Parts: sequence; C-alpha cells; structure tokens
Amino acid sequence: MRLTSIAALGIISVAMLAGCAATTPSQPVKAEPATTSSPLPTPTIDPGPVTLTTDEASDRYLGIVCQRNGVIAQMNEAFSVQEETYLNSGEADASAVKVAAIEVLRVNSMQIALFDDPYYTWPEGLIVHLKNIRDASMTQSSMFDSIANASSYEAAYYMTAPETPEATTSAQEIRYQLQLSPDTTASCQGYETATDTLHAEMLERTEYLATFAEED
Repeated sequence: MRLTSIAALGIISVAMLAGCAATTPSQPVKAEPATTSSPLPTPTIDPGPVTLTTDEASDRYLGIVCQRNGVIAQMNEAFSVQEETYLNSGEADASAVKVAAIEVLRVNSMQIALFDDPYYTWPEGLIVHLKNIRDASMTQSSMFDSIANASSYEAAYYMTAPETPEATTSAQEIRYQLQLSPDTTASCQGYETATDTLHAEMLERTEYLATFAEED
C-alpha cells in the first residue's frame, strides 16, 4: 500500500512538473537594432588647392620673404660690428655672427617649405620666378650652415655662396607683377615674424587635413 502511494505521488509530481514546463511561455527574441554608419565629418577648412588673388599673393609673398630679409640684415650687422677689429688684425668675436646665422638658417628652411607648399595656386606668370627664389634659398643653405658652425670670425667672414642672378631678377619681376614697392625695407614693415606664422599655419593645416585623408 505504501509503495503504491509513493508511486502514485511520483506520477503526480512528474505530471505537475510536465504541466509547468508546458505552460511556460517562450521568451521572444529581441531583434538587434540596425547599425548605421555615421557620415564622415566634413573639414571645416577648404581642403585646397586655393587660388590666390593678386592681393592675397602679395600678402603671402611678403610673409614668406620679409622675415628672411630681416634676419640676414641682422647677421650682416653682426659681421659689421666685428669687421674693423678683424681688418686691423684684432681678435674678432664670431659669437654674435654664429647666433645670427643659426636664425637665418631656420627662417631660410621655413621659406623653402612655404614655397614648396602645394596648397596654394599662385597667379599665372609667377611660378618660374618663385622657383628661382626658392632654389637660391636652397643653394645658400650650405653657406648659412657653414657660418653657423665656423671655427672663427675669419672663417665665417669668407664664406660665400654661388651667385644667383636669376633670383635677383625674379624678385624684381614678382614685385612688379604683384604691384609691390621695390623698397624691400618699407614694404616689409609689419612682416617681421610673418614667416613663423605662415609656417605654423601650414603645419597645423597639413596635420588637420591628413586626418580626413586617413578616414577616406
């Protein structure tokens, strides 16, 4: 009798469990949200190339050449301060000359980089003349480097670079075409540090636009 009751209870228990399993509702499968790609950001500056107007080209040209003119004048002045001492067989100090030459070399390198910048399109007729000035700056780089590393005032004093008459002619032609004053001192007022500014802008712009090129 006990066995039968136990067996009966077992059957009831199984039936109850089976009933519970049968009545448990199945969980609905949630659909994954559709993924949409975000649109690529648009550069906030013109990706270029940018065509310069005559006025813009004039301003940019002065910004590229004036600071170099200024630091070369400072180097020449440093030479002049010690020149009489040297010519009279005195002990001329080359320290100021060498410091000035280091700055000339730095600005000269920035000028070359700015002339090489493909972001801007210059007015027609200027390219060959700009290249002549750029190439002259490249040629003179070795002279500035030699002055900066000269062992004495005498060694620095006799450093020379190849003549570049094409660059001189081209500089005059550029000023004529851009309607700039032939007075290089007066026309450069206000541009004493412009090369630093333009070079920093170029580096920032190039780095910024490169991020969009990588995303493409």
